[in-house]
This record gives sequence, C-alpha cells and structure tokens, in this order.
Amino acid sequence: MDTNALPSEKAIVVGRVNPQTVTSILYSDVISMADWLQAMGIALLGAVNAGDTIVFSAYECDSSGNNASVIVSAAGVTKQVTLTGTSWNQNTQLQMGLRADDLAGATYQHLKFGLSCGTTGGPAAVVALGLEPKYSPASAFALSSVTVK
Repeated sequence: MDTNALPSEKAIVVGRVNPQTVTSILYSDVISMADWLQAMGIALLGAVNAGDTIVFSAYECDSSGNNASVIVSAAGVTKQVTLTGTSWNQNTQLQMGLRADDLAGATYQHLKFGLSCGTTGGPAAVVALGLEPKYSPASAFALSSVTVK
C-alpha cells in the first residue's frame, strides 16, 4: 500500500445526479470502466414518499449512455436494489460496488447509475466514485465540476 498517496489519487467523483426531487428515473454521468478497477454508486435519499418504491441500479451502456441494461455480474448477481415501505424511504443511503470484471461479458464497457423514487418521489442525489485508477492518479478523471485540493 502506498502510504504517501492522497485519497484523491485513489478515488474521485466521476458521476452524479445532483440533489433534486426524483419522480422518474434519473441517471448519473457515464463512467468508462477502461479507466478503473472498481466503481461505487451511493444514493442519498431524503424524505421520499412512504408509498413509493425506490430502485437503485447499475447499468452497462455505450459511451453516450444509450443501450443501457442492468448489470448482471459474472457471478450472476444483479446490480439493483429495490426498497419498499416507510422504514426504507426516509433519509436512507444505498451503496453499490462494482468491479471492472463485472462488465467482462458485457457488450459495453461503460456504466451509469440510475435512481427512481416512484411517482410522488422525494429529494435524492447520487454520487459515483471511480476507485483504483488503472493508469493515472484518480484526479485525472474527475468530473469537470469537481474541485480537487
């Protein structure tokens, strides 16, 4: 382990859904897994309507975000979380990790995270992190809206 490396050299924000009221599915920025060994999506939920179903998914897609389908890893694990019920909809965080290997058999080598909070919805956001860059410091792949200090 390189103890001299800064956290921003190992992980950086590469995608997001800015905080807003989510009433339909919204997608993060597209992430190229050619640059990363791993990625993590984090959904931050506010006071979402108790009767709504929340779905947080990772999708394989092309470089433009089109032709998306939910990722099923080589081990057969579907990269999707579905929550229903009042206890899950209020001020909850969801975390989903992926490895580049999860896209080994996939048609596309890009991914994006999607979040749906039902028809009434509520406040939510998504942060996507690129972890363990393959070729450069992670900060080289930061979103243009990210300031690295």
